[in-house]
Amino acid sequence: MLSSYRTFGEPSENADRRMEFAFNAENVVPAFDVPPGSFVPRSIAEAAAAAAVFKPVSINLSPSMSESEVALSEHTLRSAMPPPGLQGRDEFEVLADEAASALRTLQTTTRPSPIASVPTSNIRHGASPVNRIAESADPFDRDAFDAHLASVENGLATFPGVHVHPGDAILASLSAAAKAGGGARVRARGGTSLVLGDTEYVLMGLAGSGANAKVYEAEFADVVSGSDENDEGFGGLAIKVQTSRLARWEWMVCKRLVGRIDPSHAEGVVQPSALHLVGGGDAVRGSDAAVGVLIMPFGDHGTLQDVLNSYLRVGKQMDEILVMYYAIELLRVVESLHLAGVIHADIKPDNLLVRNGGDDWCDWTAVRPGSWKQKGLSLIDFGLAVDLGMYDWRTVFVGDCGTEGFRCSEMVEGKPWTWQADTHQIAATVHALLFGKYMQVHQVLTDDDGFKYRPRESLKRWWKTEMWEIFFEVLLNFPTLDFKSPPPLGDLRRMFEEHIMEERLGAELRVGLMKQTVNMFQQLREGKT
Repeated sequence: MLSSYRTFGEPSENADRRMEFAFNAENVVPAFDVPPGSFVPRSIAEAAAAAAVFKPVSINLSPSMSESEVALSEHTLRSAMPPPGLQGRDEFEVLADEAASALRTLQTTTRPSPIASVPTSNIRHGASPVNRIAESADPFDRDAFDAHLASVENGLATFPGVHVHPGDAILASLSAAAKAGGGARVRARGGTSLVLGDTEYVLMGLAGSGANAKVYEAEFADVVSGSDENDEGFGGLAIKVQTSRLARWEWMVCKRLVGRIDPSHAEGVVQPSALHLVGGGDAVRGSDAAVGVLIMPFGDHGTLQDVLNSYLRVGKQMDEILVMYYAIELLRVVESLHLAGVIHADIKPDNLLVRNGGDDWCDWTAVRPGSWKQKGLSLIDFGLAVDLGMYDWRTVFVGDCGTEGFRCSEMVEGKPWTWQADTHQIAATVHALLFGKYMQVHQVLTDDDGFKYRPRESLKRWWKTEMWEIFFEVLLNFPTLDFKSPPPLGDLRRMFEEHIMEERLGAELRVGLMKQTVNMFQQLREGKT
């Protein structure tokens, strides 16, 4: 049980009957038998919306409901009043903000585009365990992957920002530039020119590489030419070079999310500004291009892995309050992604850019005052992402993402999975911050002769062990549920937020993050990165 039952509100006096909304870790359930046609909230945010007199976030529509029953449900929700003493309090305002955001998301129709998939309105969130499996699918299977790409191939090249560059000459030019751009002291030599169509970039050095891609720090050539040669502000772009098929898929998923994620959460996904399809003979669609080049903003403050490394290289561990802060921000980002019908499937410190914008360093609170909304985390690398809108809602997945240290137990054991791909990776990422090492899990027996997964590392006795036990237990043991039943990431996030608020740790969090920022900058100046 994540938290005790709580009641958030009831309708005003002129409502036909009293309604209470009770919550636990897994479901939202009414505290009475709900008659047909009654409004049933599916999250704390939805109940907060009712209490704050928002428009209805969702109505439990069933084929048997008449128009009058739907109207009655809406009227009941609209007549709800905030309970005495709750309106104006920080925790309530946070829920109200979330409810407004959820409302906007559910009311937003996916923007028409050549690469639009099944509308996310078909992906409804409610508690319904998988007991009627429609089919199983391997989202990482090459043939299935290519079939998804083929289904949108005709419209991809017409999408704004996509550029096709056929021929072997430009492919060879790209290969030479990428090789030179990753060499030693390339920045000191003024960078390496890369020309793609009408645009010239300057590669400043290799920022990172993996099994499937290389990422370069870069800048537009005209920006470089107009700046002082000692200017350290170069490198506003990240140029990702990978196979064409992976680049096209990543582009499509990111652009689909533009029309799905609420604008207030848009900063949680790094959007590429351009896709260059290089090589091959198809000058119209780029369907046989060999290489895909994605252009996107470069993270000024590095990745979460860079933050972790700044502690490891001096033999220290991140303060628990900062681990909680990053856990809150990671849960917030992935929660919005799940609401949009996407499983990332490659969450790890390397794929989380740190946002540290704004100069208003006031004490942190759950409503994120001052410049706190400009700080946080943003996900990158959607090459393995699973768009749930492309599958029946009862589908279960098989297959392995292949990211060592971040594969869920179901993948390791060859069992079906859905949301566990992300829940395990959230736990593994936070574990790395908390312990300074990769997570390993093991099975422990339960009272009913079953077992559950736990991290092998023991929690320090001076930590907030009860919260961390809940955090890891929920994320590492989330069952294989259908697409309508996402994990309770919002509840976990609020658990940490409420702790920081109740213990008045906002100032400590602010000071800790400021010190971390200064220490990372000093290490950079001293060439220790």
